Amino acid sequence: MKVKTIVNKKALKEIRKHLMKPSKKLVMSVFYIISLALLIISLITKSYSSLIITVVGMAVLSLGYFIVLRNRIINTNIKRMKELYGESEVEGYLEFEDDEIITTNKKTGGKLKIKYKILDRMIETENYISLLTKQWQLIIIDKNKLNNEEKQECLDIIKEKSPDIKFIKEYKK
Repeated sequence: MKVKTIVNKKALKEIRKHLMKPSKKLVMSVFYIISLALLIISLITKSYSSLIITVVGMAVLSLGYFIVLRNRIINTNIKRMKELYGESEVEGYLEFEDDEIITTNKKTGGKLKIKYKILDRMIETENYISLLTKQWQLIIIDKNKLNNEEKQECLDIIKEKSPDIKFIKEYKK
């Protein structure tokens, strides 16, 4: 089976909340927990200056995560594509083989073989099926280029060949 893959700003925005590695999300969570503990201690001890500093710190962390980091990841990917290919969109094809997926870059003709066993997550959004490897390499399949049977076949192949993959569905049909 051969399907179209695409990486562009629209696709990256649709899957943006999955672009940050879980280890980085864990660090952010630890900072939130520490900040919450400091907030409670500041309330108990009536140290209002510490309370204000903690609230400001939590706001900066939230702003940093939700706005800066998410957009930075997208913009970094777009800049890399422009640097490598002279365009902000990269198209290609995926071929599902017995032991691996072969990705082909449409512009360069370059091929990359990806073993099913290194796939970590499959994220289905309204318009895309995204595959992330254990080291957070990204493959995006454009669902709009598939009919319902092809889409289901694609999902079934990945689930069969990568039984340990985490499947995340991000939209309601």
